[in-house]
Amino acid sequence: MEKETEEKYQLIDSFVYLVGQYLPESQRAEISADLRQSIYEEIESMVEQTGEPVSEADLLAVIGRFGHPLKVANSYLPQRYLIGPDMFPIYTRLLRTFVTLAVVGLVGFGLLMSFVGDWQMGAWQLLGTGLEILMWLVFSITAVCIAIEFGGEKLKWYERWNPADIARNAVGPIDRSDVFTNLLSEGFFLLWWNDVFDFGEFITLSPVWQPYDLALNLIFGLSFVLHAYILVIGHWRRFAMIAEVVLFSATVGLGLVLITGDPLVVVSGELAEAGAAGFIDKIIRSIVIAIVLFTLWDIYKGLKMWRGGYDAGIGVAK
Repeated sequence: MEKETEEKYQLIDSFVYLVGQYLPESQRAEISADLRQSIYEEIESMVEQTGEPVSEADLLAVIGRFGHPLKVANSYLPQRYLIGPDMFPIYTRLLRTFVTLAVVGLVGFGLLMSFVGDWQMGAWQLLGTGLEILMWLVFSITAVCIAIEFGGEKLKWYERWNPADIARNAVGPIDRSDVFTNLLSEGFFLLWWNDVFDFGEFITLSPVWQPYDLALNLIFGLSFVLHAYILVIGHWRRFAMIAEVVLFSATVGLGLVLITGDPLVVVSGELAEAGAAGFIDKIIRSIVIAIVLFTLWDIYKGLKMWRGGYDAGIGVAK
């Protein structure tokens, strides 16, 4: 019975988490605490009136009266211009979603062209193309949202929301900068590893990497897809957190195998003549060690969050 009650009341935590992802970090703790208190006050009032325990249907009804998480978050925020208060949360969500999809599409296109046509492009050309696509996306989404705002179009986004759709297994909000950095670094690695671009002919990877070609593609490819998914939905779910811990553990294991083996790079040309091979290999090895250490820290944070001990300023997941 206690477990059933705990699962019912997790709906409130999940709802507050969803609202919190649309709030500025500096205001998230205070607003989320106020929102949670308001919900519990309504529940207490309902119990006093009916004299009956609160059912899951009652909880959904209370949460439903507060409205869509985007709308609730917006009610705590100041008035914006050009894009009004009803439209602004949707505008930011669209930006996040389409920027993430653009990164995924660019990496996917590069990998596909590399596999089917041995296609390559320079690193700077890739960066320039990516920035150009992002600029056009931001401009287009902004223009559409401004047009909707000034056209007086009634938004049905909020009316279609159903509180029963709350993710029961939400763990907590994401650190968008951290997840987006992971997404970019994984996409960069996939393009480089699959020869979409390179940094010159004087430094190449040694044969020690070749047995792990499939493993590296799987680990970084799945991590790339996972982080894109998390950026789009805006919060961690338990299965996603478990998946990240598993993938990151595989990354650590592979990294430890590589740094204890033969030289990681082959140096040729002028660099080899200058005797820089050992120094460059130490640099590459140090980078792999740094990646392993950062990944271990991410695993620790993921396990802590999964166990329910993660306090992101909007409450602790139960």
